[in-house]
Amino acid sequence: VTRVKHHDHAYNQRIFDEYGNLKFAFPKHRKDVRRQSQLIHYKLGNLILTKTGYFLQTGDFFGISAGIGVPWKYCIDIDTEEDWELAEIICSTFQS
Repeated sequence: VTRVKHHDHAYNQRIFDEYGNLKFAFPKHRKDVRRQSQLIHYKLGNLILTKTGYFLQTGDFFGISAGIGVPWKYCIDIDTEEDWELAEIICSTFQS
């Protein structure tokens, strides 16, 4: 897992309402938008291990979880061509 940057934190996220207006996704946490007030959040990394029996019983990968913290540069999520391009830039920056 890697720590979420403060500007990507869930409490800072907005959604469009039915009228097309932006509003806080989590309005009860509006007071926690200051990064000093936010709980530390982590995003999922690159690998998930689960016990087959647990998954077959529950359909859930995320029972009791543990994580290993890694630097953000190793947690690049590539879903689109733009993600790939960004990953190439980041990787070329960190090459020796």
